[in-house]
Amino acid sequence: MNMRNVNIVARYESKLLRRDIVFLGFVVIALVGISLWQMIKQGRVNVFWYKVALPSSFPFFSMYYYNLVQVLIALFVCMEVVYRERKKDAMEVFLCRPFRNSEYCIGRFLGIFRMFLFVNICVLLVCMYINLWVVGAPFNVWIYVFYLFTLSIPTLIFVLGCALSISAMVKNRPLSVLVLGLFGLGVYFYLDEWQFGAFDFWGRNLPNMFSDVVGHPDLKGYLLHRLTYTGLGVAGVLFWVANMKRLRDHKEHQGLQWGSGGVVVLCSVICLFLYWDAIRQRECRSEEYRQAYVEYQSRPKARVTNHEISYEWKDGEMWLDSRMTLQNRNQERLSEIVLYLNPSLEIYSLKEAGNDMGYHRDQQVVVLERQLLPGDTISLHLSYKGKIDEAICYLDVPFEERHNVGRYDPGKRRGLFNFGTRFAYLGENYTLLHPEILWYPVAVPPINMVSPYAREINFSEYTLRVKTRDGQQVLSQGEPEYGTGEVFFKNRQKLPGITLCIGNYHKKEIEIGNLHVEFYYFPGHELFFEGYTEIQGEKLSKVLAMLKGRLEARIGRGYPFQKLMLVESPLSFVSFLRKWKTGSEFVQPEFVFLGERAASIPSYVPMTVAKKFAKERQENLDDPEGIYSVERMGLQSNVTLLQQKLHDILPMYYDFTGFLSSGTYPAANMLLSKMFISKKKYTIGNTGLRPDDMLAIDCLKQASLKEILSNDSLPDKVQARIFELEAGALAAYLSTSVAPEKLYQFSEQLSSGTQFEEITLEQIARNFQVDLGVDLLPFMDKLYQREGLPSFDIRDIQVQQIITDGFPKYQVCFKVWNMSDMDGVISILADDETVDEFMSKREGGIAVDFNMPLREKYYMIPAGVCKEVKFIMNGDHGYIGTNLAANFPGDYNIPLVKEGISKIREGMEGIWDIDRRFFENSGEIIVDNRSEQFQLIDSGERKRLPFLTKERKSTFKASLEKKEWTEMFTAESYGIPVRSAFGKVSGTGTGKAIWTADIKETGKYEVFFYHQVSSLTYPPISSVFTGSLLHYKVCNSLMEKEVIVEADIIPVGWVSLGKFDFPVGKAQVILDDRGGEIKADAEDKSAGLVQVHGVPDDKLPVKKQLIIADAVKLVRVKE
Repeated sequence: MNMRNVNIVARYESKLLRRDIVFLGFVVIALVGISLWQMIKQGRVNVFWYKVALPSSFPFFSMYYYNLVQVLIALFVCMEVVYRERKKDAMEVFLCRPFRNSEYCIGRFLGIFRMFLFVNICVLLVCMYINLWVVGAPFNVWIYVFYLFTLSIPTLIFVLGCALSISAMVKNRPLSVLVLGLFGLGVYFYLDEWQFGAFDFWGRNLPNMFSDVVGHPDLKGYLLHRLTYTGLGVAGVLFWVANMKRLRDHKEHQGLQWGSGGVVVLCSVICLFLYWDAIRQRECRSEEYRQAYVEYQSRPKARVTNHEISYEWKDGEMWLDSRMTLQNRNQERLSEIVLYLNPSLEIYSLKEAGNDMGYHRDQQVVVLERQLLPGDTISLHLSYKGKIDEAICYLDVPFEERHNVGRYDPGKRRGLFNFGTRFAYLGENYTLLHPEILWYPVAVPPINMVSPYAREINFSEYTLRVKTRDGQQVLSQGEPEYGTGEVFFKNRQKLPGITLCIGNYHKKEIEIGNLHVEFYYFPGHELFFEGYTEIQGEKLSKVLAMLKGRLEARIGRGYPFQKLMLVESPLSFVSFLRKWKTGSEFVQPEFVFLGERAASIPSYVPMTVAKKFAKERQENLDDPEGIYSVERMGLQSNVTLLQQKLHDILPMYYDFTGFLSSGTYPAANMLLSKMFISKKKYTIGNTGLRPDDMLAIDCLKQASLKEILSNDSLPDKVQARIFELEAGALAAYLSTSVAPEKLYQFSEQLSSGTQFEEITLEQIARNFQVDLGVDLLPFMDKLYQREGLPSFDIRDIQVQQIITDGFPKYQVCFKVWNMSDMDGVISILADDETVDEFMSKREGGIAVDFNMPLREKYYMIPAGVCKEVKFIMNGDHGYIGTNLAANFPGDYNIPLVKEGISKIREGMEGIWDIDRRFFENSGEIIVDNRSEQFQLIDSGERKRLPFLTKERKSTFKASLEKKEWTEMFTAESYGIPVRSAFGKVSGTGTGKAIWTADIKETGKYEVFFYHQVSSLTYPPISSVFTGSLLHYKVCNSLMEKEVIVEADIIPVGWVSLGKFDFPVGKAQVILDDRGGEIKADAEDKSAGLVQVHGVPDDKLPVKKQLIIADAVKLVRVKE
């Protein structure tokens, strides 16, 4: 091949391309469009931190979008190239010369390639400018080079080769466009994740972000994938050359060109297979490990009481020794002892008292051929070496979720940036090993694959000896003792497992009272501390002490360890929230792992960025107080991270300090922990509802808790909410027999008396019986086996003031009927002081808690029974709770209106039986919005509402700006047991709500509708704006009467539409969606809920009336 000829053709092709309008448009889009898009997404101060946190953030963002754009343009350019050739004029200067076909085609290919490469480099240069001088984000020029050669160029070569070969083979230009277009669209929309993204030539599903510590998360797989499409592109060019219908060297070289293309395709397919097979093999190994867990789960387990571990990195692998003591705590003899160890670790010595012991292995399971009598112990010495297989981790998580968890975006299912997926690290430069990876032998597996909720935890005494390397920090639980070339860790407490982390870390530390906090971060990652100028030294200790106090007040316990290590971990280190346990593997005893440069922490904002953002909001940062305020809020936000999702440190206070195991009651530990955590500190009912609440209640209506635990199809959020509701219900049931404060005292005594031990539910039940005189197990039976929920009708809530000399007290009285065939519990929770009394103590200098003292009462309401309850309320706020019942919302606020309140001399408290006639609505016909006699019309189409279908949307918050009827659940609505109404913004009258009643006796009836106040702040929507009107129509076979009601001046509750004569038969009440004339200055009568701040008057959104359809009532009037 003559390269001079190739270059001549390439230069000519480049000149033609520079004159092409399509290509010039592409240059504009690439240079201007991508740069503007990058400025919008990454150039502002208030962007998500993860988008700019890493040296690879900017180059990858730029290359990702350039890759998408260049594919589209390259397809059209290649078709234009082939079309020009067929015109027999543009390239005639070469076709008539003795150029070989290969020289001619490769020259044209290189001409196109050079121009796209030039544009690519220009885009990267603009990106560098934004990266360095506009944003000032971390920068690494070699990452730009890496993405150019591995991400952009392989895609370009593949698309050029594919388009040129297909365009040459398919003679029809429109057909070529169709074939190539369908191919590109199919890959983009359907093949990005199929078969692990193997067929996505863009490589969008590949790990693509770099860590400063461990580099690329999967370089081998990444390069295999990109090499595949580079090779396929080269093969496409060879096929284009072979398919060229030109006499010059056509016959003698055609076979060689087709053959060479075929060989390149074969090699490319092999590379793609190796990429795909590596992932598939990992999935297969995970399945084998899962089956091994299942096979050995039912076997009785020993317990490790003491474990001494020695670690050394040597010859490219880790060498470990374990000296461990095992005990049989079961009632029966163990015929063999089962241990668990990472399957990639090779045991080269296993001895008892210096003698070899027989054993066999099944994947991660090590079966010792040795019997162990009840109560007996043995001492073992294991020596093992090798590397680790990360496929042993998170076997309960679906493989697809494990594979794709690295595609990070806090607001989406799949993100643009793929941080990679690593569950542990083992290497000469960096090591991170946690208990789930089984890096040392254990007797209790970290997961129960048969019934995850019935898990067990083994607390052991651990020591760890690590041989160190120069310049590396060794981190583990316990107090470190440094010797010559080694560090020794000894723990004061028994632990459920230990973690080992070795790396080149820098360290900062601070004392917060008796807690020693250590922060370990990678070199050059001082961003965690930069920007704090006012909060330093003693100020920092005070602020952190205050935040620590708040955190422990929320959790209800003091921090149980002597130190807390906050450790930066590599970018690709991932974990999961699993419904059967609290927290994630990011949290270990004394450890919290934070993602590299905090890129994977959704709400993290560096202080330097927070101050820039504060300046944009024109906050005063010139004086020390303003700076201190911003820094304090930043610190508070960062500490809040330790209460959120993956980084929630709650397990340190509960799971790592003691564990309750039970084979009869799965997840008893989680249930009781949530019960003791969920002490209510407020006296206003929970009316802020979530969709998960209704879904959880629907599940519990149909299945018992035991059945729900075995239902894998339930979403994790719903199952977590079920646990919270069941925990509250258990506390309520127990509180009918035991005072709530005694329950809390029992929890604290149990925690301190059995700290760092595994205990059984039977032991707790015995202690509960001795200390509190109540048998716990019948309550647990009821909770786990109950199918269905109680349902209450609560009415006639009245408040009277008790005449006293001091601060006022109130008597609350209400009636309750348990309409179901299941027992339930009603609770009353109220302030034990009025606001005036509380404030007088503060003014008098008495130190009080910010949480006002509470009074609680719990009453069991048997199935079918009616009761009257009276309660003395010493404060201003309170609510009646139905706990876990079919009532939704489940809390009823106690209405205290001091003006005109009736007064009594003496109050009384208790519960009494009453007759059911108090709940009979004689002479009344009520049709609620959840009745089958209620219908809705949106735009002329009538629909009946069977309420277990998906015909209507529901909302649990104020999001009613849509024009269709939407069901909303509020405490202000009417309903038994579900309080809801339908709402929509006012319209033209085509939307209607229709209530139909069956009149069985002719006569005069007074018609009422249930009125409530509901408002939305932005956009401004309210049911009671000044000028709001409701257009009702009362109809029967003899008459049709329209009634217009001024919604802003009528009281809340039942409002009369008038008295009407009704014959026997159907009667209807119709509400249409016409509202009133709402002016721009209309006032909201709902205590000013609708306010719009920070918007210019000329840009204020139009105020709209909210039309609410709840319930109607017809009452027979005596004539």
